[in-house]
Amino acid sequence: MTKRQDKVLEMLKRLASFKKKNADALSLLVALNALFDELDEKIDLIDALKFQQQNSTKGSTNQKNDYRLRAIQKGVEIIFALKAYVKASGNKILEMDVDFTETELKAMGGDNLKLALDRIHGNALKYTTELLSYGVTVPKITDFRSAIDLFAASITTPKDGKIDHKNVTDKIDNEVDAGLEIAKQIDLVIGSIRYTNATLYNEYQNVRQVESYTRSFTARVQITDAATGVGIGGAKVVFLLADNMVLDRLTAAGGGVNIKSIDEGEYTVDVSKLGYITQTLNFIVTDDQTNALAVKLVKQA
Repeated sequence: MTKRQDKVLEMLKRLASFKKKNADALSLLVALNALFDELDEKIDLIDALKFQQQNSTKGSTNQKNDYRLRAIQKGVEIIFALKAYVKASGNKILEMDVDFTETELKAMGGDNLKLALDRIHGNALKYTTELLSYGVTVPKITDFRSAIDLFAASITTPKDGKIDHKNVTDKIDNEVDAGLEIAKQIDLVIGSIRYTNATLYNEYQNVRQVESYTRSFTARVQITDAATGVGIGGAKVVFLLADNMVLDRLTAAGGGVNIKSIDEGEYTVDVSKLGYITQTLNFIVTDDQTNALAVKLVKQA
């Protein structure tokens, strides 16, 4: 994920925590319920895409099985607590909703298992207070949610484990923007208590702020033939940051690539062209230089 995406995601998670913390105080603002439900779903989706991006070169069968087993084990522990509560309370509806055994869960296909685990998690959230007596704490429920998300993301990982990093980054960016739109709608509803409950409103404003993230700059890369000085069109230029691909471009006919927006940072740049020796260079993007990279490719012997 880009630094902007990370910072926005952190803010969205703070909003979700704010809602849970102040659920009673916000109960009169009924419109918030649907908005925060949307926000929770968006956060889960972004986290899943983030996992997919981070594991774009992995996704082995063993890893998927590990995530599956971990999610089931954590779910089974919560099922036992829910069933204990059912026995004590006589809640027949809940009894039917959590009527799963470990054997049944292990026999389920990926999508059905995800649905079952989501149902268990939903009931754990619904009966959070009651489950405290059975050893199910909020951190334990949160850890279960994380296990489900890891398992869900592993389901969508292609068998060969190869994912177009840029495409996933673009998807994350779209979902992050959608999350910001939800936050803007929440802003409008929260605005209705700006003066009647200034303390709560100010708390919201504090968690709503997106922490400053790295500025974005323009950059230019020029690729030429080392012997002739002529620009090389169709050369592939790949920017990597912390081993993650950020940009993948082809040079124009004159050998140039103009990048309209790139975060400051220290990048590894791979430059390749059929018939030439591939070069790998370091390129630092900051606000105190022209952010131009000139590369001379040498023809293969």
